[in-house]
Amino acid sequence: MKTRTHYQPNPYNQYLPDPMPNICHESRMLSSGTYGALTGIQNYAALDKIQIDFVLFCDAHYPQFDHWQAAWVAYKSAQSGNH
Repeated sequence: MKTRTHYQPNPYNQYLPDPMPNICHESRMLSSGTYGALTGIQNYAALDKIQIDFVLFCDAHYPQFDHWQAAWVAYKSAQSGNH
């Protein structure tokens, strides 16, 4: 069985797309205020970059997490490992 690594809508049925996994939806719905509280950053341009990066992280790893908070911990851990 092939597992998907990124969320992709169903290209064959525009009227009934695949449901977006919860973790992918949650990461997109977090406010700038939430990202600001999590990071301590107040610059909206910087927060937008963080949100995009986190959304892509969730899309790539969504089967591993039940909720965005667990994904955020893993994301921050991965980010600190990159520096």
